[in-house]
Amino acid sequence: MNKTEKARQFEAARQAALPDAVKAAMATWPEYGRGYNHSLERRTQCMAAVHRIAAAWGGLCLDNEYTRAKDKLRCRCAHGHEFESLAESIQRGYWCRTCYDDRRRFTMEDMHALARKHNGLCLSDTYVGSQSHLQWQCEKGHIWLAKPNKVQLGHWCNACNLERRRIKAAELQAIAQARGGECLSEDPIFSRVNVRWRCARGHEWAALAGTVRRGSWCPQCAILARIHKKGSKARRKYEASDRHQVDGAELLAQKPETQA
Repeated sequence: MNKTEKARQFEAARQAALPDAVKAAMATWPEYGRGYNHSLERRTQCMAAVHRIAAAWGGLCLDNEYTRAKDKLRCRCAHGHEFESLAESIQRGYWCRTCYDDRRRFTMEDMHALARKHNGLCLSDTYVGSQSHLQWQCEKGHIWLAKPNKVQLGHWCNACNLERRRIKAAELQAIAQARGGECLSEDPIFSRVNVRWRCARGHEWAALAGTVRRGSWCPQCAILARIHKKGSKARRKYEASDRHQVDGAELLAQKPETQA
């Protein structure tokens, strides 16, 4: 889905969520027509529609003259906030920005409740906005700074997240020993970090800890296994190469020495 389609879906969802009275008032906006768009009759109808939409929001439009959709009109909402808005924005159901921001504004109690969902705490005293950092503490005592909107999206303690992704060397050693080899690393390792390994045949290589946990093992032994498997493509290729080397050696042995 491209950005244009996403924007259309968002706009459709936004308008569908508007109060029914507002949607009914928006529907009274006069349609466009050739030679009619800038006529006095249409401008009068548009101004009337603006007043109906404002009334549906419980507010007022303080202007009484409509010229075109790009003109700004002075309005007052039900809470007394005065603002200017494009006529076309009012037509599409946009209204008081202050009220909109107030509806989206959270309190510290909201932040405490958000932290409790993660079995943690919000240690800050004041909520400024969704983009301002607050101090958080997880159930293991880790403390960090994060924006409220990130926590709302599910992000939580990074230290705990790293700990969950960390693999103990003893676990990797047990996996390697079960396959007759050993893990050559001794430190705690992340699943996406290369680790040195040694197999039962003494081959050494580097591989991600996570891939070995999922069953991967010595690449050289894997090649040998394919060569020893009868009828395999790798074996046929190896045998052909081996015959070529033998034939080449015989030809060299049979080639007479050139005289100086």
